[in-house]
Amino acid sequence: MFLMNMIYEDVDLDFYDLEKEPPLPVYENSEIYGDSTQTEKIVVESDSLRTTSDALAAGGFEFQKLLTYALEYLKRNWAFLSAIFILWLMLGSRTSSLFIYRIPIIGFIYQFITSSPIKEILIFFTAAYNGPVGFLDSGLSPYTFLVALTGKSAYLLAMTGVLIPSVKALVKSKDTEILTYKENFQRLTQNLKAISKNLYLLGFALAGAGGALVISNLLTRNGKMDKTFVLLLLSFTLFKGLAGALPSALDFIARRLMALYTRLLPGGIENGAVHYENIRTGATLGFILALIVGSAGEKSGYILGVVLIVAGAVLSIIKKEKI
Repeated sequence: MFLMNMIYEDVDLDFYDLEKEPPLPVYENSEIYGDSTQTEKIVVESDSLRTTSDALAAGGFEFQKLLTYALEYLKRNWAFLSAIFILWLMLGSRTSSLFIYRIPIIGFIYQFITSSPIKEILIFFTAAYNGPVGFLDSGLSPYTFLVALTGKSAYLLAMTGVLIPSVKALVKSKDTEILTYKENFQRLTQNLKAISKNLYLLGFALAGAGGALVISNLLTRNGKMDKTFVLLLLSFTLFKGLAGALPSALDFIARRLMALYTRLLPGGIENGAVHYENIRTGATLGFILALIVGSAGEKSGYILGVVLIVAGAVLSIIKKEKI
């Protein structure tokens, strides 16, 4: 992806108390993971590319620079993107499916896929129903188009920036990658133990889970199981980044949003690093919880998500204490 080769020099968690909280680790690329005591730094692999921090300091991204990033992303992921787009056309668009059906050979393959159990498997793992390929179909509401844009974008960023590099890293260096997962799991269990003993921390975890439920309802639109693979990808991304930032644009975006979210919650700025960690833990589990909640109704994720956010904010006020 076009932001994947960069490591951002700051995650904008400037409200962290760095004297109390350990700095985030260095990741030189998507397959090598550094020591958790190192300072997070995003490496620009090409001299022609600047870091995101430099670009923002210079007044933001220029169109030409964004175009360069986009071309790099397409060059690096063209095979996967081509395959997934064809599958989206075959499985997720009413208009294109009628056209594809009439193409010799391809039409036969399409007929075989759509008439066999493999269709449902492909729909799930390609996020084909997370909003149709909207520009090909008529009669789509703005809400459905937003679902298509956000859901499919999240899917592509998670697949190309997190899951596929993780699989490659596991094949290339199995022991190192397994150790990373063990460390992340230990971090998660430690966070959960701390949260279970402290209502103040629980408030931030509930707010994180509630935010994840709201986002899940947006990405899946109606919470049906055939649209939930993207939720598993998001949960995996948050889990994978528990020990420190990943060289992934999706992880970077998630960190920025959660940092802002932490600031907006009562007491979020004070001890921001601790609260951010609890919000991330809550969101990691919240995306898993959404798999169950979504089956209760089309808007159930929105409803329960708002309830948890309010409950978390209340707890963070009435149970506020020093950490």
